[in-house]
Amino acid sequence: MKSATSDERELVRRAGAGDRDAFRALHDAYVRDVYRFLARRAGPHLAEDLTAETFLSAWRALPAYEERGAPVRYWLLRIAHRHLLSWARRRSAEELPVADIDGLATDGLAESVVDRVTDQTALRAGLARLTELQRAALELRYLQDLSVTDTAAVLGLAEPATRQLVRRALQAMVRYMEPRG
Repeated sequence: MKSATSDERELVRRAGAGDRDAFRALHDAYVRDVYRFLARRAGPHLAEDLTAETFLSAWRALPAYEERGAPVRYWLLRIAHRHLLSWARRRSAEELPVADIDGLATDGLAESVVDRVTDQTALRAGLARLTELQRAALELRYLQDLSVTDTAAVLGLAEPATRQLVRRALQAMVRYMEPRG
C-alpha cells in the first residue's frame, strides 16, 4: 500500500485543526479523483452533488481522522463510496447508471470480459447485473488502477475478501455477457 507523504500528513493535521486553506489544498489535490470515481458510477450531474457531500463529510470527520499511513486519497474514495452506496440504496437497480469501463485491464478473467465486449451496450448490461460493491471493486481495481491492497483499503474489506469479490465480479461478467441464442 502506498503511504501518505509528510506534506499530506501536515495538510491533514492542519485541516483537522480547522485550517480552511489546508483543507482547500486537500480538496484541490483530490477532487478530480473523487469526481471521476463517482461520475463513472452515478453520472456527471449526480457526481457533482456526491463529490460535494464527500468533501463536506471529510471536513466534518477530519478532527477525528486517524493517520494510518495510507494516502488521504483512499480515505476520500472510501467516503465517496459510502455516499454512493447510500444513494444507490435509494434507487432501484434499474435506475443505476453503469460506468464506462474502457480502461478495463486485460489479464486473466479481466481479459475474458474484454474479449466478450462487442459494444458498450453489452458491457453496460453485464455491469448492471452486478452488485454496487462488485461494480465499485472492478472500477477501483481496473479503472482507478489500484492494487488489491489499496482497493481493499478503500472498500474497507480484507485483502482476501477483495480478491474474491473482484474474481466473482469478473466471473459474473463473463457469464452475463455470454451470447444467448
